[in-house]
Amino acid sequence: MTPAQLTAAAAWWHTGNIRKTAAFLGLVEQTVKNQLLWARRGSQVHTTLDLVKVNWRDVAKELDRLGLESDGLRKLRYRFDDEYRERVRNQSKEAMRRLRTKRVA
Repeated sequence: MTPAQLTAAAAWWHTGNIRKTAAFLGLVEQTVKNQLLWARRGSQVHTTLDLVKVNWRDVAKELDRLGLESDGLRKLRYRFDDEYRERVRNQSKEAMRRLRTKRVA
């Protein structure tokens, strides 16, 4: 993805729609649509969500660079990395189990 396409994808992820993305980036809606279209074609995916899923590490770095989400990597990794999500869930369950046993004692 080009830097412009990456910026468009990150802003789209943050705002949730094309109109807000265009306003945030100070671009015309059609320009944002074109950037996302070319990025999807280059990644051979059909939706912008799939584009973000394929490139979540780069999108997270771009979110941080734009100052949009300081925990963008964590959020995107939790959403799209199955192993990480399972590990976080198991850690949470283990922490709750320890807390319950601590309260009983």
